[in-house]
Amino acid sequence: MRNKAGFGLAVVIFAALIVEGISLLQYGRLRKLVMQAAERQSMVELWTKTEIINHTLESAEATIHDHLWDLSRNLPYPDSMFSAARRLVETNPDIVGGFITFIPGYYPGKGELFEPYARKSGGTVKVSQIASADHDYTANPDYLKVLAEDRGHWTDPYHYVDESEMDLTTYSCPLKDGSGRTVGVCGIDIDLSWLGDTLNVYHSLPSSFTIVLTREGKPFAGPSGSRVAGQVVRLLHDGATVPPQAGSARAGMIAFRDSLSGDKALLYYASRKDEPQWQVAQVIFEKELYGNIRKNRFIDFLLTLIALTALFLMIERFARNEKRLRDAYVDQARIGNELHIARRIQEEMLPKKFPPFPDRTDVDIFGSLKPAREVGGDIFDFFIRDGKLFFVVGDVSGKGIPAAIVMAMIHSMFSLASASEDDPVKIVKAVNAEGCRNNSAGMFVTCFIGVLNLSSGRLRYCNAGHDRPLLVGCAVEELPANANLPVGVLPDVQFEGQECRIAPGTTVFLYTDGLTEAKDTSRRMFGKDRVIGILGRFISDPAAAAADIVSAADREVETFISGTEQEDDLTMLAIRYNGNAAREWEESIVLRNDLGQVKELNGFVKSVTGRLGIGKDEAARIRLAVEEVVVNVIEYAYPEGHDGEVQVDARPDGRSLVFTVTDSGRPFDPTKVPAPDTGQPAELRTPGGLGIFIARELMDSIEYARRDGKNVLTLRKDLRNGARHGVQHRV
Repeated sequence: MRNKAGFGLAVVIFAALIVEGISLLQYGRLRKLVMQAAERQSMVELWTKTEIINHTLESAEATIHDHLWDLSRNLPYPDSMFSAARRLVETNPDIVGGFITFIPGYYPGKGELFEPYARKSGGTVKVSQIASADHDYTANPDYLKVLAEDRGHWTDPYHYVDESEMDLTTYSCPLKDGSGRTVGVCGIDIDLSWLGDTLNVYHSLPSSFTIVLTREGKPFAGPSGSRVAGQVVRLLHDGATVPPQAGSARAGMIAFRDSLSGDKALLYYASRKDEPQWQVAQVIFEKELYGNIRKNRFIDFLLTLIALTALFLMIERFARNEKRLRDAYVDQARIGNELHIARRIQEEMLPKKFPPFPDRTDVDIFGSLKPAREVGGDIFDFFIRDGKLFFVVGDVSGKGIPAAIVMAMIHSMFSLASASEDDPVKIVKAVNAEGCRNNSAGMFVTCFIGVLNLSSGRLRYCNAGHDRPLLVGCAVEELPANANLPVGVLPDVQFEGQECRIAPGTTVFLYTDGLTEAKDTSRRMFGKDRVIGILGRFISDPAAAAADIVSAADREVETFISGTEQEDDLTMLAIRYNGNAAREWEESIVLRNDLGQVKELNGFVKSVTGRLGIGKDEAARIRLAVEEVVVNVIEYAYPEGHDGEVQVDARPDGRSLVFTVTDSGRPFDPTKVPAPDTGQPAELRTPGGLGIFIARELMDSIEYARRDGKNVLTLRKDLRNGARHGVQHRV
């Protein structure tokens, strides 16, 4: 029995050691998570408080600039300046004083110096003329600086004593007359006494505090008299940080110890970008960050040890307790503001500037994304490389943070793969490989990736289980798109790509199912028919912009749902292809009447078709047709033994590819040559005519003209053929 008891005690001790080791590891991980969360929380609080200051100062600046026109208009009436000063103070509750100083002698009737001043006092506004020999504002450095620099200026905060004491800062700006001449300085006083209490009214940790300093490191708001606050001032002012430069903001973190208690603390700081470049600093102590964790860790160890002693034969109970403890740790590590930060990060990943390419006329793009929750799982992006528009629209299964993480991964992989790859199928395969890696949650993504050649209108695309885009041109119709498996389902799945040619003036409208599945108060869905009806208003409308289409759909959805909370994200992307760039170039080549020049001709035609993004098979047919015509000219246009030239010009006209073959040989109209009887054996046919017959069959039209003693043969290939029929290929 003793041996059994000793063995049991050994098991308990060994298990306790294992638990303690696990607890230490979890404690280390939890410390790291708490530190990261505290850093995010501190930076959010810091930027929020900085925004409070920004709003107050910018509002004050706006107030004075809004009154400059009124002041300039009333300059001929010196007594009106008193009421103008009063209006400055009454307009903005943060303004406690307003003044208007004029250059000496501006109003002869008012004396050499004239300064109407309005000040709030006891709920009223008192207005007076305060300029005098004892109060010569022309000697004030701030007055002189505004006149010298001809721009607004903020003073450092200062302590003001009159009927009451307060901390003030003053903003001054030039006052100009109707001709633009500076005639004085207008300024306002802002009360800062509230600033320290307001910034310190709430902190996530009790002993945390916020302090505000000037650019040179002088504190003027917050608990600046405490020992730790003094240490913070020295850290920020004595070389630990570099003062902010004009026009730039900075932020950072400094770890230090309380000089008396030795407690570790973290100092987070940020500065304003514009004048005045004040610095806002926040201090948190590590003992508050980790105090509850240490206490909980000790209690958890005791409870676990007691449970092991009493139930060391019931190991399964320990497993359940351990799971409960892990869940408790995860719950403690969550920070309520995390979702908001995640949404801001997600928004930074999406296009925000519209129109994105203001200098281009060949394409117009507009997109929008409305997440159903704080963060969403939808994605859209686009960019132009090498004359091609790469774009993606996707929808991640699931909601919230997991979906947002997958969305970020898909976005990054799309950007990486499409930076060097033009084939949408290969891009989808690269995205799928990344989506299947470590996908234990089984999340998948439906997406549509396309590559639009902006010169030719050739659209290559791959649809991975997504809703088919809609084409808005002469009608509204679905783009033929095969339903491949979504991304992230199987690592080795084969994706099928397609291509078509988009006619100029056509809009490609892509969306996620959050549009068609938007629900009203009766749980009815918006549906695809309503979407098609909206797009139908823009049929054959040359003035319709991409933003107009998306905005119209957005308004209809908002009216339909009537404020009902939605279950899915809503994303729309409209791409209007104008095709203007296809008419902006022409290429030429001059050949000798030598069959050895055919190789150069083929290289020339290949360059032209490649520039327009024409498919491999169609490009080969065009090359054969041009070759047959040019070879005919080389062989028969000039007398034997005479040198001659053949000029070939190529240009797209928006709808067709046009080749013009010109020579100065004997007059000859190949279009009048009878077509050969291809039903007869070759040895029985009349010689000649086969080359022009082949060219006629391969091109859409051939025209001949004799101009200025030259033969001019024009071959035309319609680039719109197949514009609404996808050509499938498998990779």
